[in-house]
Amino acid sequence: MYTVYLDTNIVSRYEALNDMKKPFAAALSAIKKNSARFDFYTSKKVKDELDNWIGRPKGVIYSLFKKVPEKNYLEGYTATLGSAALGTVALGGGFSRESPLYTFLKTIFDPDDAQHIFQAESNGVQYFLTLDERTILNRAKSNNLLLAQNGVKIKFASPVDIDALP
Repeated sequence: MYTVYLDTNIVSRYEALNDMKKPFAAALSAIKKNSARFDFYTSKKVKDELDNWIGRPKGVIYSLFKKVPEKNYLEGYTATLGSAALGTVALGGGFSRESPLYTFLKTIFDPDDAQHIFQAESNGVQYFLTLDERTILNRAKSNNLLLAQNGVKIKFASPVDIDALP
C-alpha cells in the first residue's frame, strides 16, 4: 500500500478540462484504477483552496478530496507564549521561526507549492501526486539530488505515472 498526497491541481485541472481531454482523462483513469492500492492524504490547505473556489468542480475527484484524512504540520511557529501549550513554541521574544524544511523547499518551489510539499513530507507520505509539470514535477526532477541531500524522501509523480508502480 502506497501513501499518496493529492495536490489541489488534480481538481482544478478537472474544472478547466471538464470536457475530459485526453491527458486529464488518462490521469483520472489511473487514479480510479489504482485507488485500492493507495492511501490518499491531503492537507487543510488543499481543502481550503477547494472550498474557496466559486465554481466548485463536481465528480469523483472532488468527493475523494473531501474524504481524505489530513494531518497538518505548521510551516513555522510563533515564539510568543500565551495560548500555546508549553513546549510548542520557542521562548523569547515575539518573533516567528519558520521550519528549516519549509524554508529549504521555498528555494526550489513556489511558496504555495512548498507548503503542499512540506505537508506531504512532514506526514511521511511516499508520493506527491500532481499535474503541475512546470513548477513542481520539472523542478523536483532537476533538483532531485539537492532534495535528497536535504532529507526530502517524497517522490513526485503525475497520476499517469502511478500505473508503473509495482
